[in-house]
Parts: sequence; C-alpha cells; structure tokens
Amino acid sequence: MKAKGGRNEGDIMEGIFSIGLADLFANNSVSKGRINTVRAKVDTSLFQTGAFEYQYSSKEVPPDPDIVAINLSVRLKTVNVWDAYGPAWKMMYDKAGDVGDLDNKIQQIITILNTNYRQKITNAKNKWLKNNQSDEVVVDIMADGMEGEKSKGALKGDVMVKINMNGENIIDEEMIFSVKSGSTTVQGGSPLSGLLDIVNMLGIKMPQREARYRELLGDLLSHAKTEAEKRAKAKLSTMFFEDVMKGMDTASRSNPRKFKAQMFNIFRSVTFGKDLADVIDVDKTTIKETTPDYINQLESTTGNLRVENAPSGYGLYGGAVTGRRIFMTGPNAPKGHLLQFRFKLRAGGKVYKELKLMMLLGGGAYLPKEKKTKKKR
Repeated sequence: MKAKGGRNEGDIMEGIFSIGLADLFANNSVSKGRINTVRAKVDTSLFQTGAFEYQYSSKEVPPDPDIVAINLSVRLKTVNVWDAYGPAWKMMYDKAGDVGDLDNKIQQIITILNTNYRQKITNAKNKWLKNNQSDEVVVDIMADGMEGEKSKGALKGDVMVKINMNGENIIDEEMIFSVKSGSTTVQGGSPLSGLLDIVNMLGIKMPQREARYRELLGDLLSHAKTEAEKRAKAKLSTMFFEDVMKGMDTASRSNPRKFKAQMFNIFRSVTFGKDLADVIDVDKTTIKETTPDYINQLESTTGNLRVENAPSGYGLYGGAVTGRRIFMTGPNAPKGHLLQFRFKLRAGGKVYKELKLMMLLGGGAYLPKEKKTKKKR
C-alpha cells in the first residue's frame, strides 16, 4: 500500500514492525514513544550499502538475573521509506503527524495482544525467564526488505528473529515473518511466468496453446515497446489467463482430491515462500495472520475445494475478465475464500502501465478472529 507522497507503507511497516519486536523482547510491551525514538535515529542513507544497526541492553532482576542483548538490524528500500525515518521524519511528525495510516497501524501493534507472533515471542522468552538460572541471551532481529526482492518472490520473509542462549540456539528454527500493510496480495508479477507455474502445478493440459504463448509472450513480445506490440502482449496475456482459468475448472472437476493437494501447494508457495514465513498484515483497525501450520491444518480438516467465478477487471478493449476464487468445503471450512486469481491491466502510457497476474488471500485463509485482547490505554 502506498503512503502519501508515493512512499510504500508496506516497506515502511517492515522496519516499524521489527522495532516493535525488539521493544517487545526488551520491555514485554510495545510503546509508540519507544518505537518512534528508534525511528528517529535511523539513517536511511545506510540502506544503500548496508543496514542501520541498534542495540538494546538490559539486565533482568532476580529471580532471573539474565543478561539480555537485543540487536536490531534494518535494511529497506531507501526510495520507499526515506521520509518515514530519521531526524527529518521526526521534525515532520512533531508538526503534522505520521505518514499515511502509520499512526493507526502502530497502535494495533501496541494494543492487540492475542496474536500468534506475540505468543511465539512469549514462548521463546519463557525459556530463559523461567529456568531459575542466570543466562546470557542474544536476540538478533533483522528487517531486510531487499532480500526477498532479489529472490524474485521465492523468499517471503521480511523480518527474521534468531535467539541464542549460552551459545546454543533455543528455538527449533528462526522466526520468519512476512509483514504486510493492509494488503491481501501475495503474488503480483509477470502473467506469463505466473500462469506457466499454475499450468505446471495443476497439470493443465494445453500443449499447443502453451507452446504458442511461450513463443509469443516469452520471446517475441517479452520486451514489447511499440504500441502495437503492447496491444498484442496485453491481448495474448488476457487470452492465456482465461485459458488457464478454464483449465483450472476442468482440473477441479476431473480429480477433486488431487486438485485440492495441488491448489494448497500453490497457496503455500505464493504465500509463505521457500522460507515458510508467517504472514502478518497490520492494518489501521486490526492485525490478520496466517501460518504454514494453520494452512496445513485446513488442508487436513476440510473437504474438496470449490472453484467460483470472480470479477477480475477489464481487458484491453473493455471486455470483462473473469478470474476465480477458491473456497474450502465441509463442516470445518471457514467462511470466506482461500485464494483469488485476478488479471490486472492498468491502462495508461502506451496502452498500459501494469500487466500482472495477481493472487490474493481470502478471508478464509487467516487465523480465526478471536475476541481481541487489547491493552488498556
């Protein structure tokens, strides 16, 4: 989501969330004042070649006299975050408030207590707080918004936590989080490569047309520049999308059990990536989460999947494009769909400004909403 001034709130929130995690480890709570104190110290020019680093230190009081060092490392895309950190941001904040909806989103991190990520941190901290011995603990929290971009979507994690106690790793694996800012989008890229992945993962049979699309979109029109080339690319991309959606319908009917396994694999790939990152979407009124464990549970406890048509915007000449929504079935199926497939053609410039295959999470993909436990102000 874009903040005012063209900045990207999603990128900005990656850093803020990591500062909030450090605050939570250091103080057992999150404070807007403490978050903003660290934000004001961030030198975004460091992101060009490295990272901003900051250390929290504290000594726990008896009966758990632990020595805890909390190291924070932040590296974000400078062009998207430059006016949301540092002394210049602090001056602007004192006069006019925060960028976009950040103030409300930070408030959710502070006040909503019963989140999955908070429970993970509590469980980790209890390993040194409740063992009745003195420990030396090092907590490393790294926000790296550049690494996932380099991986071309294979890695989803933006924020990672490593904990070392007395020289030994005290958690089975790293905590890895994919932080979003009011966005359900988990994939938004090249129609050709994304659609080919779906064809392969669902086993859709369209050999002649697939070869033709590969030739035209992958070779001849891969770098379309002229207006005629762009029109051809947009038209063919739309046709390929619609062919794959029809193939999805056929796959769901011909072998429902196999289709379910294949679709859940697509979901895991585009949502959690190879690093199996928990998804945390911080919006201005709530926090939504989903995890690999929860999706595995849904796959094992729900029935076959149902595919429904869904609006997907318009093609080059104004014709409606129909995408698909995937629903779970059975008595244990949550309300709302699991995943949505959309074709995005944003007009402008020479024919279009954006041409993308979009995959978006539905309401059924998130951990159930419990009665929110909020910190009293």
